[in-house]
Amino acid sequence: MTWSHFTDVSNDPLYPFGFGLSYTTFTYSEPKVSAAEIGMTGEVRVTTTVTNAGKRPGVEVAQLYVRDMVGSVTRP
Repeated sequence: MTWSHFTDVSNDPLYPFGFGLSYTTFTYSEPKVSAAEIGMTGEVRVTTTVTNAGKRPGVEVAQLYVRDMVGSVTRP
């Protein structure tokens, strides 16, 4: 349990660990990136195909995590 600034609000998770796990499996194609580098105001688009490879219907949420390896601005 973590501490909260709001003592009258519970910090218990809304859903238990593993809630929403699927009864099927999904495969992802190799991601495609629109640009190897982007400028300060640029953007990059990443696409992939998600396929239900199992025997049951299901829903998948694709997530992408990125970070700036050599940033010109130091972030906390």
